[in-house]
Amino acid sequence: METLNRGIACKQDEAAPLVSEEMYRAVVESSPDAMLILDDQFRIIFVNETVCRVSGFSREDYLQRNFMDFLSEENKALVVERYQKRQRGENPPSKYDISYLMKNGESRHAELKTSIFRNSEGKVWTICQMSDVTDLRRAQKALRKSEERFRRITDNMEDLVLQVNLEGTIEFISPSVKKVLDYNIADLIGHSVITFIHEDDLARAMLVLKKGGKEGENKTEIRIRHRDGRFFWFEVIGAAIRNEKGKIAGAVLGGRDVTQRKEIEDHLRQSEETFRALTESTGVAIFVVQGEKFRYINKAFSDLSGYTMEDLQDLRFWDLIAPEMRDFVREQGLARQRGEEVVSNYEIKYLTKTGEKRIGEFAATFIRYDGRPAMIASISDTTERKKKEEELRASEERYRTIIENIEDGYFE
Repeated sequence: METLNRGIACKQDEAAPLVSEEMYRAVVESSPDAMLILDDQFRIIFVNETVCRVSGFSREDYLQRNFMDFLSEENKALVVERYQKRQRGENPPSKYDISYLMKNGESRHAELKTSIFRNSEGKVWTICQMSDVTDLRRAQKALRKSEERFRRITDNMEDLVLQVNLEGTIEFISPSVKKVLDYNIADLIGHSVITFIHEDDLARAMLVLKKGGKEGENKTEIRIRHRDGRFFWFEVIGAAIRNEKGKIAGAVLGGRDVTQRKEIEDHLRQSEETFRALTESTGVAIFVVQGEKFRYINKAFSDLSGYTMEDLQDLRFWDLIAPEMRDFVREQGLARQRGEEVVSNYEIKYLTKTGEKRIGEFAATFIRYDGRPAMIASISDTTERKKKEEELRASEERYRTIIENIEDGYFE
């Protein structure tokens, strides 16, 4: 029995190298990485199936050829340098990038890992493990270029760009913040964006963050505090940022200083309010014509003509002029809007909504309305005065006729 056991053990010892070699080969052949073994002259001793599948070369193409045949000149020098350092007992990086050639002539990138061992004859051989990283490196290069473009844009733009998380904490802000609001980037990173917004505008700001996250994009105008304590108006647009799982992780905000525009708008609004207050408080009919259409009428115009602004939408301004004066008024009005010199004041005959013909003193001048040429005009109705003047003339005429026909004469 003891003899039998020794015999079995002996057979197991003989089979062990064979089993070990088969297991090793199975692991190497099934590896997703390209595996090569090189001798001390860089001749290729072994390649696994992945090498052939990735490169397009057969095993026969590789075996007994030099590994350097498949590398660029720059990579050849690098591989030799690393190998020589190991031979000298140094410890250079065992992992680095190289470019290798495919059978179709294409050059691809791989991450190369190397280790050395001694074969049965004591010679130093090298095991190479290569992972194709071409797509990864292209993606990384594209990402770097994208980031560089983004940096160039944000570094040179006047507008603000910032990124905040779900709590409103600033994670990124463009360098333009120094020029626009006099803050250093370090003063803002890690702080809540809410602390820099005017308290009266917080609700609108929160709506941008909320809608920007849920609905894709939103825009509003808010006041942001300058480093010196003043508040400036900004037009802010928010857009959601989603993580790799598609969940909202924060928002990107773009802000443009619109303080000057807001000041101009305020002045315009005040001017318009003053204009309306003046025109609505006068008894003179005032109106604005642009092209051939009415753009504004005051209450006195409506009272005088019977027309509302809605009534006038489909009418040309000369449609309200008496037929015998229509061509003259039309030519004068259009010429005035072209900036030509025309008669500014004259008597006009116009029609009310009921068709009544009336008389008025007309005055007009050139203006710009909503940025385009227009005419502002006024009509002071003189119909009643003209009637009284006519009645007075008729009365005087009758009186004169009577006097001239009195036979006895008349002495004052």
